[in-house]
Amino acid sequence: MAAPPAAFLDASDASVQAQWAALVARSPQASPFATLAFARAVAGMLGYPFRLAGVVDGGVIRAGAILFERRLGPYRRAVVPPLTVYSPLLLDAPPRAADVHARRSALDGLLAFLADHYPVLAFHLHPSMADVRPFVWAGYRARPLYTYQRPLAPREVLLREASKGTRKRAEREGGRYRIEEGDHAEALAALVEASYARHDAEAPLDPARRTAFLRRLRADGLARLYAAHGADGPAAAQALLTHGPAAFALTGASRPGPAMSVLLMELMALLHDEGFEYLDLVGANTPSIAEFKRSFAPRLTPYYRVERIGPAALRLLHAVRPLA
Repeated sequence: MAAPPAAFLDASDASVQAQWAALVARSPQASPFATLAFARAVAGMLGYPFRLAGVVDGGVIRAGAILFERRLGPYRRAVVPPLTVYSPLLLDAPPRAADVHARRSALDGLLAFLADHYPVLAFHLHPSMADVRPFVWAGYRARPLYTYQRPLAPREVLLREASKGTRKRAEREGGRYRIEEGDHAEALAALVEASYARHDAEAPLDPARRTAFLRRLRADGLARLYAAHGADGPAAAQALLTHGPAAFALTGASRPGPAMSVLLMELMALLHDEGFEYLDLVGANTPSIAEFKRSFAPRLTPYYRVERIGPAALRLLHAVRPLA
């Protein structure tokens, strides 16, 4: 038995939109990054057009992906845009081991279809997609990445379990800041830009585009923006996305000092009180950033980057300048 066939789907069709929403609702890979609303924001604000592909059986999408596209001459690449933490590649259920081994799962059908249409493909897989053998067997390279996820709890528990330094900063310095939710997109973008500048690095998005993207996400009900105001203005800011039991710390930055420790501690307590189960701190792949996040006593969680570059000429180019 062969893997089921996949096809491109019309994301403007109401029935397809309903089918995709149903897949997001039941998939283990569900996240705010898998929604069509997020895809439209990426396309409209960041300039990454997208296509929707899936394996459909009886009007139900069994496996699907939103492909964010970039052009390289005649080649169409499927890439991971900025601020897209987990690629929108979804299965309606974990595939059976026998189907994985026989390469006849819905995921196998989807990967075969995508290989026929994109010479360059890259995904950041949701942590629930831990078995990357279908990708490796389909010609992808897989590289482990890591994030920190903090199970949420009452504030007193969060403080007790945090590192000594973070606990002291949150307790002793909390009174210096006023935590507010609102349209803090511009302040957050400025803080991000300043943080990159302090490290002599260039941010992946300019402040104007980051601001517009965050405002679009907030207007669409996808993002919540918070700031810790000190005596002289915003000292830290954080954008959160939520989906189901989880919240995601999409992007955040602060001035040097205790403001981000205070802000994150307050946000985790707030999220717990609202019924969320965990906060994904979004990345633990840079040593200094990972150490800061570790101070909140999270659990280290692996996920994978997978990429496939078909033509030999593009593989040579990729060795000089990454394409995916």
